[in-house]
Amino acid sequence: MTTVARWAPPLVAAAVVALLFSAGDRELHAYRLHDISRDLTSLSTGHVLAALALTVVGHLVHVGYDLLALRYAEHPLPVRRVAFGSLVTYSISAVTGFTGMVGASLRYRFWSSWGVPAGQIAKGVGFATVMAGLGATTATAAAFALDPTALAPALHLSPGVLRGAGIVLLVAVAAYLVACVRRWTVRLPGLGLAAGQVAVATLDWVIAGSVFFALLSAPHLSLAGFLSLFLVAQLIGVVTHVPAGLGVFDAGMLLLLQPFLPPGTVVASLVAYRAIAYLLPALAAFAAFGGWEIGRRREPVLHAMGAARQWLTAVVPTVLSAATFLAGCVLLASGSTPAVPRRLAWLAGIVPLGVIEAAHFVNSLAGVGLLLLARGLHRRLDGAYQLTVLALLVGIGASLLKGGDFEEALVLSGVLALVVPARARFYRRAALLGGPWSPGWLIAVALALAATGWLGLFSYRHVVYSHDLWWRFALDADAPRWLRAEVGVAVLVAAAGLTYLLGPARCPLSPPSEEHMERVARLAYDTGELRMYLALLGDKSLLFGARGGALMYGVSGRSWISMGDPVGAPEDRRELAWRLKELADRHAGWPVFYEVGRHNLPLYVDLGSTLVKIGEEGRVPLATWSLEGSARARQRRTLRTFERANCVFEIVGPEDVPRLLPELRRVSDAWLASKHTREKRFSLGFFDERYMRHFPVAVVRDERGIQAFANLWLSGNHEELTPDLMRYHPDAPHGIMEFVLTRLILWGKAEGYAWFNLGMAPLSGLDSRALAPLWSRFGSLAFRHGEHFYNFRGLRQYKEQFGPLWEPRYLAVPSRLALPRVLSNLATLVSGGLTGVVAR
Repeated sequence: MTTVARWAPPLVAAAVVALLFSAGDRELHAYRLHDISRDLTSLSTGHVLAALALTVVGHLVHVGYDLLALRYAEHPLPVRRVAFGSLVTYSISAVTGFTGMVGASLRYRFWSSWGVPAGQIAKGVGFATVMAGLGATTATAAAFALDPTALAPALHLSPGVLRGAGIVLLVAVAAYLVACVRRWTVRLPGLGLAAGQVAVATLDWVIAGSVFFALLSAPHLSLAGFLSLFLVAQLIGVVTHVPAGLGVFDAGMLLLLQPFLPPGTVVASLVAYRAIAYLLPALAAFAAFGGWEIGRRREPVLHAMGAARQWLTAVVPTVLSAATFLAGCVLLASGSTPAVPRRLAWLAGIVPLGVIEAAHFVNSLAGVGLLLLARGLHRRLDGAYQLTVLALLVGIGASLLKGGDFEEALVLSGVLALVVPARARFYRRAALLGGPWSPGWLIAVALALAATGWLGLFSYRHVVYSHDLWWRFALDADAPRWLRAEVGVAVLVAAAGLTYLLGPARCPLSPPSEEHMERVARLAYDTGELRMYLALLGDKSLLFGARGGALMYGVSGRSWISMGDPVGAPEDRRELAWRLKELADRHAGWPVFYEVGRHNLPLYVDLGSTLVKIGEEGRVPLATWSLEGSARARQRRTLRTFERANCVFEIVGPEDVPRLLPELRRVSDAWLASKHTREKRFSLGFFDERYMRHFPVAVVRDERGIQAFANLWLSGNHEELTPDLMRYHPDAPHGIMEFVLTRLILWGKAEGYAWFNLGMAPLSGLDSRALAPLWSRFGSLAFRHGEHFYNFRGLRQYKEQFGPLWEPRYLAVPSRLALPRVLSNLATLVSGGLTGVVAR
């Protein structure tokens, strides 16, 4: 992954947060922290109850989405089931971000368990997605048309322009309704269903805005005018993909409501709105969803507890890391805000002022220490565990002694109660600040420090700065205590940074030598494990066993990925697999084995890996393969067609390949350009002249020159052959690769080879039954309906015409929880970096 690709996402996030800090600081310039707290506690009970009631009504309206979607999909379900699934889906997806993805996944989970076919689920999800867009469009258009004066000043537009835009959007919605009356190639819903789409979704958005409106006391702002502001802010939040638009939507409302309400009042209403519209429904939905899942599975209680314990064991370090990081933020935020005067006065009667001053200073140091230690817990370091326990104990004591902050002490005690029993999960011996700091961790720590620093500036903005502040020691001197603590934080962070920068350099993975690559190539030739020829590309690191075996691997993110099974004697295969796991564990990584066969599955089970089927590999038995019979009519027709076109097939030996390389390069470049793609790596061969010189090449010529080629992997015992890099010119006759494969099969049979390997058919052969694993069902769904992204089914059908026998291929991962990240790392490795994933 390139440096730009690694740093771009966290830097963009940091820039967005910086803009929010800037906007918030500007808008809240004249406010104190206790002013906002006073506004929050002064919200009237009637307004809060109205917001709660509207939230309930809004969630009931959500049920209409799924009722109409299932009606459109022509697979209605009982209303009670639809209502339960809808309420859970919308409450959870609203707070997790990526609403479309999470909502679609939850719908699939519920609807498939109730017998809705995958095709119908896809129709229903698409209908609901369009419905949400229609509702937002209609509500926005109506708000613009009814009262454009609220939003116009913020956008620097005249009210007439906004009213005109609203009318245009209403006309577009009306055009959609008219279109639903006619018949189209794409089946649109009937007029009644379409009208229901618009009405229910519009009502949903209006109620969502009304919840917030009920919490405001804005006599000079109409509901229509407020909705125009609310929907624009929601749109900004959706576009940024921040979960629930957190921060982005809030900053938008703060700025848009500036002409109508004081910023402190808006912030207080925002806090209440988040709690009522998002937090409470989400907590209820998570509880309901968990209860539903437990109710569906009627295994013995002990088995369920064992499964829960296994799952919890896998996520303990990550959860404790996040909890520790948040605990550090709590301590830093506490140190950046004034103490409660009544508690401080009570504390002064018990302990000397010097103890209070020292406790405040130590409190902030413990906070920044917990931020740094959180990464060590994530890496399962034993030293991080011990220091975290110490820092939490110090933080608890400091919180009580600096101002009687028992709430913070309770939070830290809760984190400590989670950390202490998990001692066995932190076993790695490594430098606390050693190892690579990912951009995400660096940006997270920097943002936490910046946020708490801004909080201190905001809390003490009305204190006039002078040099005397540094040396002022008094019970009410909160600002001087914060300044001195900030210096301590800065010194500690600088010391940690210097320790990291001046530490020993990290050893990068070294590329294999020519001697080692040739050794692996000989192993592939002798054993018939042809995939080992990929080592000749030089993009993988190599491990060798004591008895001549080998394993090739690459590293992406935390994943240390073996390309195929280890090769060699059984003792070597076992030793090499364990060596990769130990090497990965030493660097806080995961051992992954990609495209492995069924013969070595017990080995991966012994390693503690989880096995996931990723497709099937097709192998043609050449002894029985023949052009005779109706099953081979297509191949006979292809051969006759290309023979009449005077196309010549030829196998060129490795010694003659160098003279063909310029022409082969021309064909390869033209093929890549026509496919709008770039070379893939790691699990596939790519065009490299040094690599191509090692193999015989099958070529097809006509009067224009070479039109297609494929380099061949051959086994020395004539057990198997397979084409690797297959390319053809875009102007070549249609069906030329089918001609190449047919001639190669005939050539292999004549040369006495036993098998012809057609390679993988990804995601084929996965079970879609209701009780199959979730990955299997998802992969089967993608295989059957994912033609837009990759022609999974078409590739399988194309290879099927040659009559192969299919053998399963697996991915061995540390756990199913790690699967999404492993797949992301694998895609990055195969595509040559994150830009390759995005750019195909």
